[in-house]
Formats: sequence, structure tokens, C-alpha cells
Amino acid sequence: YGKQPAGKKFKDRVGMKMEKAGFMEAVNIDSVYVKANAIAYIWVDDPLVWSRGKTMTESIQIEGEIWTYISENFDMKGEYRRITQASPIDFLSMRMSVAADNRTLQLDNDARIRKILTDYDMMDCNPKKQPFTRCHVASMAERMKNGEFMNDEEGTQHRSFVGDCGWLAQTSDPNLAPYVSILGKCNSK
Repeated sequence: YGKQPAGKKFKDRVGMKMEKAGFMEAVNIDSVYVKANAIAYIWVDDPLVWSRGKTMTESIQIEGEIWTYISENFDMKGEYRRITQASPIDFLSMRMSVAADNRTLQLDNDARIRKILTDYDMMDCNPKKQPFTRCHVASMAERMKNGEFMNDEEGTQHRSFVGDCGWLAQTSDPNLAPYVSILGKCNSK
């Protein structure tokens, strides 16, 4: 992230400057700052600003003022793009748009999920409930112990798959988490 100082130092500086501008950091979400009916999300050097003004003109004005403040106080690579119902944006693997009421921000991971399924040739999969039993895990552990489980290239592909499945578990289906954990145990020989 080249131009930015070390992570914690930068985050502390952002927090101090945003607090000075009247924002409060969200309690459960790092790097999200809230002020009245506006949200500023600053992830390293990728900022996102959104507001719920009483009118579209008011929202644009609020966002412009926040964006100006951010760009004057931090070296950001991003550019101001207005999120609307008609023109959603992609931000950190999420599609963001505004609902028909023009007051609700919508998050959608559909494009990223489809890419993962396409990358692993799983778009036409027909999943069925089949538990990952202790026998499966024991069999995998035995094969790993004997060096039969994966070569280096397969190991790299496996780690990539586990990472993508971890993202899916965190963002769309928490039921995947136990399986990701089991698969993750196979990451090293």
C-alpha cells in the first residue's frame, strides 16, 4: 500500500482526524466512521462515502464535503464515485448500490461468488447434504501422513480453494466454516 504508513499508525491517524470532523468509529466494524446520516469507510487508501440526505442534492453535498475533507487530510488513491440505484460500484469484492427508497445501502456479493464458482467449475453443481465424517478426516490425515495427499501444485490450488471457501463462509454461508476448518488442516504436509 506504498504511500501509507504502517497499518496501526495510519488507522490511529485516520480515527483522530475523523473524530476531529465529528465522526465516531463504529463499535463493531473497524474503519467505518458515522456522523448523523453519513458513513465514511476508509480501508487503507480506498475510501467510500455515502449519505442519506433528505434530498438527492443534500446527499451529494454532504458526500462532497466529506470527500473533500478526506482527500485534504489523507493521501488516497480512490476517486469519488456516487453510489446510486442506477450506478452501483464494486468495493472490496462487494457490489454496493442504493435501494429504491434512496435511503438504504445494499451490499451484494453475487459477482464474487459467481467468480469463485466459475473458477472451480462448480456453477452447475448439485449439492446435497452429506456430512464430512470422522472417517473422511481420518482418511485424509492418513494420506497426508504418507505423503499421498497433494503435490506442490495441488497444495497451492488447495490453499487458494480454502481461502475462497473461507471468504464464502464469512460473507454468505456460515455453515461452511466447519468444513473450511477441516480443509484448512490439510494445508501443510
